[in-house]
Amino acid sequence: TPWVLEAKSETEQRSRIANLFEINNLRGRQTRALQLIEQKQKYNGGWSWMDGMPESPYISTYILAGFGKLQKMGAWSSLSQADQNTAQRICDKAVRYLEYEVAETYREMKRLSKGKDWPIGSGTLNELYALSFFKEQNSDKDFATAKKYYLKSLDETWTSFNFNMRSKGALVLHRMGNE
Repeated sequence: TPWVLEAKSETEQRSRIANLFEINNLRGRQTRALQLIEQKQKYNGGWSWMDGMPESPYISTYILAGFGKLQKMGAWSSLSQADQNTAQRICDKAVRYLEYEVAETYREMKRLSKGKDWPIGSGTLNELYALSFFKEQNSDKDFATAKKYYLKSLDETWTSFNFNMRSKGALVLHRMGNE
């Protein structure tokens, strides 16, 4: 490449060539890591802690939030187009899974509460935080209702959370349109 030829010494040329190989090696590792993450993802979009276990909302939330943070920082732009497509496919499935989990938590709360309202829990807040990085898919019929309920609850009870959860709550409210 021209920048290798422009090097002033043989040592600098070797350094630049080594850097080029390291960049290519890194791209290959990124591709393999995305393939592994996609392979470990369950059919419904969640991930389990270990092979053979059922999917876990906690670990699925953690992984989706990580992808969201990388996307927000602009790291996806360094991926090849094929890897960007893989990452998007992974996230789309995970969003559908977490939307279902939020709606299912809401349905269960309504069933067990016998008409009483329950405040948003930290697990649901973390799920909404992970979802806030991505476009809604409304894949579950009750997701919009559940989201509205939990955002109202969050707006009313955010002061009861620790600093970390307050920060996530503020981001969720901001990203989902509540100022």
